[in-house]
Amino acid sequence: MINGFSLAALNLVTTIDGLRHAVLESIFSDAKAYDWQAERFGNSDHRGWCFESQLNEHGSKIWLLLREKNTPETQATLVGYINKALDWVNEYGRFELITERSLNRINFQLTVHYRNLTIEVESED
Repeated sequence: MINGFSLAALNLVTTIDGLRHAVLESIFSDAKAYDWQAERFGNSDHRGWCFESQLNEHGSKIWLLLREKNTPETQATLVGYINKALDWVNEYGRFELITERSLNRINFQLTVHYRNLTIEVESED
């Protein structure tokens, strides 16, 4: 099991749509924050997935960056969060991630090669 995904379930990723769904689910589902991370928001909302206690971490912590300043450090943290969320891809494939800071946001382009499938995802999708 990697990042909440059963590797057996990944055998079901056999189509472009299935791969796109798995990648988007991994990146844009809110992973549960640690206590010290949630405290920065001034509340006890740790978000996360309803089955988090039974499975490993699911999703990413990109949501923690919503209130951060747009800095090179925030950009590096974003890269780390995406890399961790997509760790399961490395079992049967690879991905390339490019990030670019603009005035008000950090954009990313992601190319995922998984088995015989390839998809591209952009943060503006």
